Amino acid sequence: EKEIFDMVYNSDTCIYALSQPKNEANCLYFAEGSGGLTVWDNRIGKSSSHWDLHESRINTIDFNPESPHIVATSSSDATACTWDLRCIGGTKHTALRTFTHKRSVQSAYFSPSGCSLATTSMDNTIGIYGGVNLEDQTSVYHDNQTGRWISTF
Repeated sequence: EKEIFDMVYNSDTCIYALSQPKNEANCLYFAEGSGGLTVWDNRIGKSSSHWDLHESRINTIDFNPESPHIVATSSSDATACTWDLRCIGGTKHTALRTFTHKRSVQSAYFSPSGCSLATTSMDNTIGIYGGVNLEDQTSVYHDNQTGRWISTF
């Protein structure tokens, strides 16, 4: 109503995605630069963590609704990964699972139950992963390249 805004974060690098877990009202997760994931903590007024997770930019960030410490990222490096935020640290990061496509992965989102993951890629496929550790895979053809300047599917 008052049209008053606070700038909470400013970066010299491009920010490609933004996400907030349901259980953390004071934390924002930014995908910025070339494969980096940054955590902004509003309680301390600064970035609390930064990890280089992918070789190329991160296109989406999604939190598992049942296990909010599990996050999925999609990347222009032709992979989507799931990560356990409790285990990320140091300089080397290991994904729980890596889902590989032939071209850029534009999105990776958990189902509302958190028991499956869907990815979309510029290789004209939709990947659907399920099972206990997302090991069951189904790939569906879908023309994801419309030739128009619109958001990628």
